[in-house]
Amino acid sequence: MSEEREKIHYTREVFESTRNNNLYGYNRFITKVLGDPDITDKTYQNPAKANLLRELDLMVSELASELEKAPELLIEKAKAKNVLELNQYIDNQLLKIARLRMVIEPEFMTNKQVHTQTQRPYIILRALWLDDNMRKIKKFSVSLGSSDSLDNIDTVIVEREKFNLSKMLENLYKETYQ
Repeated sequence: MSEEREKIHYTREVFESTRNNNLYGYNRFITKVLGDPDITDKTYQNPAKANLLRELDLMVSELASELEKAPELLIEKAKAKNVLELNQYIDNQLLKIARLRMVIEPEFMTNKQVHTQTQRPYIILRALWLDDNMRKIKKFSVSLGSSDSLDNIDTVIVEREKFNLSKMLENLYKETYQ
C-alpha cells in the first residue's frame, strides 16, 4: 500500500472512531467525503497531481483531527455562534475537499446531440462539478465535432479536450477557494 493510501486509511480509521463523539454525528457528507476517496493508483503515480494530492491529504487530515477534538475547540475554530453555523462550517470544508477530488480526478460525460437547425448529430464532452449542495452538475462543455457515434471520435482529440476541461476545473477551484 502506498504512503498516500496508508494516510487515507488512517484518516478513515480516525473518522470512524470519532464520528460518534462529535457534534456533527452521522452526517452523510462526512461518510461520503472522508470515507472513501476513489482516487486511482494511476493518479497517485502522476507527478503532475502531486501538489494537489498533498493539499488533499492535508485538508482531509486537518478536518479529521478537528472532528476528533473537543466540540468547544471546533466551535472556536469555526467561529460558530450555534450548532447550525458549526455544521455549515463543516459542510463547507467537506465541499472543498470533494471539489478538490473532482479536480484531481475529474469526471466527464459524453453525449450525442442533434443540432436543431441542421439535424446533424454531434458529440459533446462535459465536465462535472459539485454545486453547493454536493450534487454533481454539468459545469463545462465542449463539442467534439460532428459524428454519428462516439466510436468515430479521435481519441487524441478527446484526451486533449479532457485535459483542457481539467484545467478549467482547476482554475474554477482556485478562483473559488483562493
